[in-house]
Amino acid sequence: MKVKVRLFASLREEVGQELVELEVPDQCSVDSLLKVFTSLYPKTEGLGPVLVAVNQEVGDLGTLVREEDEVVLLPPVSGG
Repeated sequence: MKVKVRLFASLREEVGQELVELEVPDQCSVDSLLKVFTSLYPKTEGLGPVLVAVNQEVGDLGTLVREEDEVVLLPPVSGG
């Protein structure tokens, strides 16, 4: 299935776009989605832990993602 993922801050800058579409397996968990994302965009893996929101709620690694869900990836906050 295809899932649209919205990117913010350093993730958006590294990938070069705000919205990406990922091909993921059916019954995809957040953990699996992150693995697909980092395999396609390996430089994003070094940016630190990513917060994932599914339908405006924080998801954990086991949260299942459906094709129509809104998935957002937020990198860690940096700065001082």
